Parts: sequence; structure tokens; C-alpha cells
Amino acid sequence: WGNCSRPATGNDNGCETNLNTTTAHCGACGTACSTSHSNSQTCSAGQCTHACQNGWGDCDGPRPGATDNGCEVDTDGTVAHCGSCNAPCSGSNVSSRACSGGVCTPVCAAGFGDCNGPEPGSSDDGCELDWSSDDKKCGSCDMGCTPSQHCDNSMCVPNGNGGNGGSGGSGGTGSGGAGTGGTGGT
Repeated sequence: WGNCSRPATGNDNGCETNLNTTTAHCGACGTACSTSHSNSQTCSAGQCTHACQNGWGDCDGPRPGATDNGCEVDTDGTVAHCGSCNAPCSGSNVSSRACSGGVCTPVCAAGFGDCNGPEPGSSDDGCELDWSSDDKKCGSCDMGCTPSQHCDNSMCVPNGNGGNGGSGGSGGTGSGGAGTGGTGGT
């Protein structure tokens, strides 16, 4: 409890204000909960909590009124809090990270793809797929090789031809054989 009306009125009417529940005097007299990007504020145990506007988060709260800064983070465009507080965009295999509309939108490093797509509010794994050698997603997320092909340097090539000798290319034998331009299946 606090005597919060005395400075304003000059009257001493005792400790009339509950500092644990009053948003205008949360934690101490004269320390109001912030209204920044907040639809509503609550003071509980002398700490401000917020119902934030869409696209905003109170990522460092709850806090006492003296240090409360409301819903301080733009979760629609902040890489460290994309879509919600403490939901960072991954830096895995990306050349640059971005957050747009609360969804991580990475620019992938060469040879990598973000094939599971951005999911609002879910943990981001960056550009998770090395599509230079993935037979199901070769060179892009929607390009798969046929059963008679394998992925070599982001291109579907016929088994027995190309680059690293393909699957089973050990010693230049098997379905990956030496092939034209191959390395003998090493």
C-alpha cells in the first residue's frame, strides 16, 4: 500500500493505494504501467503485464511500473522475436535473415533451401536442406529426380553418369559406375 494521493492533493489520508494491483501506481506511487502498443494493462504483485496489440510483444516483462515499457518488440519484423517473443530466425545456411509479417524469410546460402517453409510461431530451422545431393529435392524444393537418376551438384543426372559416381559408385562399380566425366566412383 502507498500514500499516492498526498503529493497531488496535499491531504494525508493514509496509504490508500494498493501498489500490487493499481495500474496507475504499479509497484510504487506514480509509476504507471506503459500503454505502448498495449490493448490493456494489468498490475499483479506490483508487476505490469499486457495484452499486446497484434504484431507486438512484451518480451522483457512483466516489470514494475517504474521500468515498464509496454509491448516494446515489433514481432512482425524483428529477427530475434519473429512471430512471438524469443522466437529467433535461424542463421543456419543463410546468407541473410529477415522477419516479415511475423514469419522468418531467410535468403539461403548457395546450394541450400528452406523446403519446410516458414511457419508462424514455430521454431525456425533456416535453410535446412542441402539440395546439391538430395535425390528428392535436387536444385530446388520441388524438383525430385526419377528412380533412374541421382542428384549431382543440384542437377538430376542419369545413374552411371556424372560427377561423384552416384550411389554405389565405390571403386567404379555398381549403379553409379565410373560414368562419363565421373571420378571412378570414389
